[in-house]
Amino acid sequence: MKVLSLIDFQQDYLAEMLVKGLIQTLGNENIILYPYCLRFRGGTDNEYLLPDGSTGNTACPQYLKPEPDNEWSFEEICSRINEFDFIWLSSARDYAIQGIEKLRNALGAENLPPVVFSDGEDSDQIRYDVIEKYKPIAVFKRELVNPVEGVYPLPFASFAEDYPVIDDTKKEYKVFALFGRTCQLRVQLVDFLLKLNLPNSYIGIDTGAVPWQDPDRLKYEPLLPYEEYLKRMAQSEIAFVIRGHGRDSVRRFESPAFETCVFECDCGVITPYPFEDGVHRVGFKADFSDIERKLDYYLSHDEERRQIAKVGKEHLFAYHTTRKRADYFLKIVEGKIEGRKNG
Repeated sequence: MKVLSLIDFQQDYLAEMLVKGLIQTLGNENIILYPYCLRFRGGTDNEYLLPDGSTGNTACPQYLKPEPDNEWSFEEICSRINEFDFIWLSSARDYAIQGIEKLRNALGAENLPPVVFSDGEDSDQIRYDVIEKYKPIAVFKRELVNPVEGVYPLPFASFAEDYPVIDDTKKEYKVFALFGRTCQLRVQLVDFLLKLNLPNSYIGIDTGAVPWQDPDRLKYEPLLPYEEYLKRMAQSEIAFVIRGHGRDSVRRFESPAFETCVFECDCGVITPYPFEDGVHRVGFKADFSDIERKLDYYLSHDEERRQIAKVGKEHLFAYHTTRKRADYFLKIVEGKIEGRKNG
């Protein structure tokens, strides 16, 4: 299959994860990006305008391994439009929408391949305006909280196959709970955990995010380099996961990639092949009322904790890497395309 991917210049975790997975599955030569975003190739996009009129700047993130150049001009895309099996509208952001509008104006909507739409924003609202206008054959939603007919869940995934090699059997810390200040719940969780005076643990709010008006007692930690952040998480017996800007979080799919027992507060997002409580992870309540009891139990029951960590890691690699997320996405899209042909 060949996919025309309409992308926005701003950082978009879901789009980056799916581009990565599609390249892993279909090959770099079959994933064409428009507009051509340098961050996927190891560069920096710094000549675009943000919605407020200011100039944007998006560098290749540390978690994204650059892919070889594969740039097509708009003219080449138009002349070879029939080579694409579908157009993936990766978001409803400005440059992705401008891309599909430019194609419709140049070629006519009726002459385009089928459209697939995904929405990775921090919201559970369905973009019916986009669905109505572009008539996608499949719709995917990251923060899908309740089942909606015709809309498929598409949460984040793990770049685990690109993570540095870390000995996750070597445990240096009891508990890892280092978060950016992207949600007040994270601040409250850190404050709660610090009061427990847990020995040999790495707990705090990093100093690389937007400040909150926090209590003076809250512990601040320096912003860790990404590899060091992964290493400390991997070498902890327990790692905490709680929502960030949106319900879904990147941490939800980072922590299980290592043999670390994950303590997670359910974010409420529908997830294909979900992590089961007590099997792949340990759930805790949003009011934190069961955390101390569960920490006492799992820190003193080594075999049970290690078993959950092992099975959780196996489950992630079986269903939640970028490649597996792309496979899930493509299976649904291929079914829709086949249904149209047989229609």
